Amino acid sequence: MNMSPLSTLGSRLAAVAARPVMEPKSLPGVRIHFASLTACAARELELLASLPNEEQERAMRISNRDRRTAFIASRALLREALSDYTGQVVGRHEWQFGAAAFGKLFVEAPADVALKVSISYTAKMLVIAVSHKYELGVDIEALPPEAEGEVPWHVLTTAERKQVHALPVGEQYLEFLRLWTLKEAYTKYFGLGASLDFRGVEIDLDDVGATAPAMERSAKLDDPLLMQQLLTIDGQQVLFALAGGKPL
Repeated sequence: MNMSPLSTLGSRLAAVAARPVMEPKSLPGVRIHFASLTACAARELELLASLPNEEQERAMRISNRDRRTAFIASRALLREALSDYTGQVVGRHEWQFGAAAFGKLFVEAPADVALKVSISYTAKMLVIAVSHKYELGVDIEALPPEAEGEVPWHVLTTAERKQVHALPVGEQYLEFLRLWTLKEAYTKYFGLGASLDFRGVEIDLDDVGATAPAMERSAKLDDPLLMQQLLTIDGQQVLFALAGGKPL
């Protein structure tokens, strides 16, 4: 994935950035922010105070500490990223969000600012993607030590299982994660997420593409461009996947 750094960041984004904001050359105008959730946890009260009352109350109902931090950080930093994208024309407190039928977040207000967003997080990292032109879906997954883990074969198609089985055992989990992150990004792009049987989406890693003949998807969206990159951030290897395409 060819990406170039950008330098215009809000102060809160800069304070918790895990790496410079990136822009894929093949999807002009898409900005991708990587934030450290460890740094966010240290500033949690500040980030919480920046949220509207309804979101503060929702955050306080999340009993799991890590999930609560991720929720607070995602909403606070998404507002920062959006305001940064508009050149601060829209203030951080003006943004309101809604959720589609299967949970995909969208910008509800200001109604005349047509920006698309997608978020994903691991235990230590948050990713936020913003665009004025493209619908988006992102996913990020942390690699375990030695890139080993148990492959959940039931979420793969027959062809994908054969592909993974053909590799040495020590390489199978990484291959699964390559498939999984692209499946997640692809289904998030269409706003389906966890509602979908992931065996209905087949990933071609050679061409970095996807087919989903059995998936009921929006007629308003074309097939997206898929991208994937293995990143090392703060000594942690992560797989990052992005799906982006123009509405029809």
